[in-house]
Amino acid sequence: MEKNIKRPSFKIIFTSLLFLSVIFFSNDAKAATITTYVNAQKINFASNPINENGRTLVEFKPIFKALGLDIEWYSASKTIVGKNANVKIQLTLGSKIAYVNGNKVTLEVAPKVINGRTFIPLRFVSDSTNSEILYHASVDEIDIYSRNYTGEKRTPSKSNKALRGTKWSMTPAEVKKIETATFIESAVAGNVKALYYSVGKYGYSTQLVYYFEDEKLIMAVYDFLNGKEAFFTWSEKTYIHDLLHKAATHEFGKGSFYSDDYVYLSTLWNTDSSSIMLSVKDDGIYSSVKLMFTPYY
Repeated sequence: MEKNIKRPSFKIIFTSLLFLSVIFFSNDAKAATITTYVNAQKINFASNPINENGRTLVEFKPIFKALGLDIEWYSASKTIVGKNANVKIQLTLGSKIAYVNGNKVTLEVAPKVINGRTFIPLRFVSDSTNSEILYHASVDEIDIYSRNYTGEKRTPSKSNKALRGTKWSMTPAEVKKIETATFIESAVAGNVKALYYSVGKYGYSTQLVYYFEDEKLIMAVYDFLNGKEAFFTWSEKTYIHDLLHKAATHEFGKGSFYSDDYVYLSTLWNTDSSSIMLSVKDDGIYSSVKLMFTPYY
C-alpha cells in the first residue's frame, strides 16, 4: 500500500522506501515495439519482435529472407533450415540445440510458436551469418548489417520517450490508451489540457499529471502531495528531498543538485529524451514536492 508524504517527524523508514522504489520502477516498464532493420532497410514483421529473458526473438521468415537465406521447413521434426552459399542454419521448435554448418550450438532461448508465428533468437541468426548487430535501446531499434554489405549505415531515430510508455508529442487520446493508472479527471484551459491519474511512485501515493499544448504532450509531473496544501520547514524539505533523491538515483543515476539553502532544493537528470527534475520548494505560503518530466533536445 502506498504512503502519503508526511512530515519527517513521522520517521519514514529509508529501507522500505528504497525497496518499494525498485518495485514501482519495474512496474513502470511497458512492452515496447522493436523496429528491426537489415542493411538499412526496415523489416516488416506480421508480429512484433519480443523480449524474453533479455533476448530478442523475431519471426524467422522475414529475417531469413532479408539476410538472403533460402528457407526449408520440415513439419515432421518441426525443423527450420535457412541456407545460402556460405551458411546452413538449422533450428528445431522447442529445442535449445541448433546447428550451424553442421556444428552444434546451444541456444539461450529455444525457438517457439506464438499466435501462429514462429519466433527465433535474433542474436543467434546474426552471429551465425557473421552479421553485425547494433542495439539502439533508447529508441527500441535494431540494425543488422550482413557481412557483404558495403552501403551506408542508417542513423538511428532520435528518442522521444517520455515516461510510463508514453512519448513526447503524443495526443491526450494516445496517452489514455497507454496509461494504465487510475484516471481521476481532465482539465482544459485554452490550448492547454491536463490528464490527472492516481499512481504509486517510489512507494508513495502520487498524483500524476500529463500536460498537453495544442494536443501534444509537453510535460508530466508526479505530485507527491497529491494536490494538497502543506508547509514544510527547511530541515523538513531537506529530509524529503534526500529521501526521494535516493530513490530517484536508482532510476536515473547521478544527477546535478541545486539549492539556495533557503527556499528550494532540486536535482536534475538529463536522459537522451527527457529532462527530469526533483523539486522540493516553497510555492507561496505552501510547499511542493514534485518530480517533473519535460522533453530534452
